[in-house]
Amino acid sequence: MDEKCKNCKFMIEWESCQYQGHGKCRRFPPHINLETSESGEKLVAIYPKVFNGGWCGEHKWKSNSDKYVATFHKE
Repeated sequence: MDEKCKNCKFMIEWESCQYQGHGKCRRFPPHINLETSESGEKLVAIYPKVFNGGWCGEHKWKSNSDKYVATFHKE
């Protein structure tokens, strides 16, 4: 593991380095949106994405159209 990862105070218990937008870093939680589709309402977590090689402590944003999206269905 890279030294930057070992020293990251925002890192959760994962084996690999934490990149902003992967949902594995407490410093950059996803934005939660409530969306309605044909299947009903669902909560959608939109994770910001960084340039390749960006660390969790760096603010390297790509365009708004380039995001990781994870879907969580309402119970």
